[in-house]
Amino acid sequence: MVFSSDILSYLTGEKFSSGISVRLSNSKTKIYNRLDLLTELCSKKSVVHVGFADHLELIEPKIQKNQWLHKRIMDVSSQCIGVDLNEEAVIFVKEKLNIENVYTSDLINSPPLEEITLNKWDILLLGEIIEHIDNPVMFLKNLNDKYGSSVGSLIVTAPNAFRYKNAKVFMNKEEYINSDHRYWLTPYTLAKIGVEAGWNPVRFEYADGTRFPMRLFYQMFPVLGDTIIMIFTPRANDL
Repeated sequence: MVFSSDILSYLTGEKFSSGISVRLSNSKTKIYNRLDLLTELCSKKSVVHVGFADHLELIEPKIQKNQWLHKRIMDVSSQCIGVDLNEEAVIFVKEKLNIENVYTSDLINSPPLEEITLNKWDILLLGEIIEHIDNPVMFLKNLNDKYGSSVGSLIVTAPNAFRYKNAKVFMNKEEYINSDHRYWLTPYTLAKIGVEAGWNPVRFEYADGTRFPMRLFYQMFPVLGDTIIMIFTPRANDL
């Protein structure tokens, strides 16, 4: 799914409206399994996977179920490195799993990581990160400033504010949420954050609504999926 040209002018601030209507799907819009789509997008590509480690205690169980994203990307990519703040998890991955090319680094507050800047990468992947960041515009702008010239595209996944599960709990006057999340995102607001940070949104998809017995429902209404996956390029002036 792509934004129409008139919506792009609102994203860049050329136009303003207090109530624009943004088309979120069409007859061709699909819903994907998040891991499957990200694996497909990274196939035969060089990838920098930011926040690759996941929770330490979940790494091995996820590997056993083929659900640890970093391993899946390693298996299909032409080249892959992982970067994470969790030093304990990075050491575990290196020493227990014998996986090299993983690094402990704060990409924003530390000097540029040479393992990224000295090479050209097809994809910079931020999976389930943006909703944990206090200032996502500043975060993505810093990434663009430091690494935009080294990557071909940025892939961001984020929790979908319109997901069906939210409607269910709202009916009970509740919110069901990860306690560390700062935001729910929509395709437009995620794109707006990216544009303000100097990235160009080129495509978005919906994911995580493919399990039986709700599969047919989500196929009819993909916009109700749990996750938004958005692809950017680091050239906002191409809009």
